[in-house]
This record gives sequence, structure tokens and C-alpha cells, in this order.
Amino acid sequence: MDAFPEGQTPEGVYNLSGNVWEWCLNPSQTERVTMGGSFNGTYEECSTDHHVWMEANLCAIDGGFRCVWK
Repeated sequence: MDAFPEGQTPEGVYNLSGNVWEWCLNPSQTERVTMGGSFNGTYEECSTDHHVWMEANLCAIDGGFRCVWK
């Protein structure tokens, strides 16, 4: 979706922040870092450089993950 073309990366990728908090890879077994903000967050949280540490077993309505391959 290209509703916000000024928000795309140099590679042309859209929607990297603001939909759901994204679980990110982390070696900790008890905590995970989440990034990107969500539809339920504040404007300031919807940024790819804002991160929050959460319990690894947390289940939230505004949490998710992104699958990436090369």
C-alpha cells in the first residue's frame, strides 16, 4: 500500500511503522524488543527508531512480527 509515499525507505519499502509493534530478534529468553509503534500507540511511538522492551510471553492486540527473506 502506498498511502504515505513520503514514508518509504530508499529501497521503496512502505509501512515499516505504525501498524503493530514488531517483535525483533533478541537472544534474551525473558524479554523482547519491540519497534515501530502501533495503531494503538502515540504519534511519537510510531517511528522505526523508537523501541520498547516487553516480556517475551506478552500477548497484545497491537503486537505482531514481520517476516523477511533475502
